[in-house]
Amino acid sequence: MDPSCLIALTQMPEFFQKFFLSTSLLDEVLRLTVKLLRFALSQLQCHLEKFTRAVILCDSRAALVAIVSNNNPKAQDILDCRYHLENLASLEKTIILQWVPAHCGVPGNEKADFLPKRGGL
Repeated sequence: MDPSCLIALTQMPEFFQKFFLSTSLLDEVLRLTVKLLRFALSQLQCHLEKFTRAVILCDSRAALVAIVSNNNPKAQDILDCRYHLENLASLEKTIILQWVPAHCGVPGNEKADFLPKRGGL
């Protein structure tokens, strides 16, 4: 792997993956996923000297669309993600938000599933 490229992996907590029962719960899952993405982007801000390009893998297409769309969001976390992306771009950092299908044998996604479990999530 190119040493100038840092890969951050995020995963929705397994508890929430099992209970897609109501719209309010889906909204909560989306909110939590955006928080995870905000955290990943904020961590990149702390390691600017270690990368020029980063890829953030996420299995929530809705969260990624919410962040990159032109809509005016109500959620501060989405605004924070956009701020981090703009700030990183101004520092000549290339950030890619990549959707990966959940639990489909995609190597990056399998790693995203494994790492949080190893860490105790």
